[in-house]
Amino acid sequence: MSDQTKNRAIKWRDSGITPGIAHAMRKSGWWKDLPAFDVVTFQLYEKCVCVEFQDFVDLVSEVLARSVPGAELFGVEIIRAEFERRVQQLKDTLA
Repeated sequence: MSDQTKNRAIKWRDSGITPGIAHAMRKSGWWKDLPAFDVVTFQLYEKCVCVEFQDFVDLVSEVLARSVPGAELFGVEIIRAEFERRVQQLKDTLA
């Protein structure tokens, strides 16, 4: 793998969540009573999808304060960068 490819590699957290566990999490609705920011912070860096997709789209839209089409989430690096800029803006506002 070239250095350029390594730099572009998606950075996933190594949480140990398997596809089976992720499926059980999706069925449980664990995220429904949590703040959108917390759920997006978790799922955006998790390799397995642990939240119902449409709910995740809605939560990302809420956190980024704009409408996010579902297809845009397949470009996760771009969404992560926007999310990280948004987090920094919020930190600057609160500082």
